[in-house]
Amino acid sequence: MQKRVKTAAIKTLEEQITLALKEARFEEAWGLLQGYANPSSSLQTLEGFSDKIAVLQKQVKTSATLR
Repeated sequence: MQKRVKTAAIKTLEEQITLALKEARFEEAWGLLQGYANPSSSLQTLEGFSDKIAVLQKQVKTSATLR
């Protein structure tokens, strides 16, 4: 179960990075990549993945509704 959650979190993170790059939000994408690559980062914990992804999803939804 934990592996499936982590796999889903990684996939969602990859989607967020791709979206950020497509929308020319390069600093955000770079920050996501750095956080993912750093093993001591909170992104390496499942809770960190969930929290960060939830924040990014809200930001994406908010920016989409403002356009």
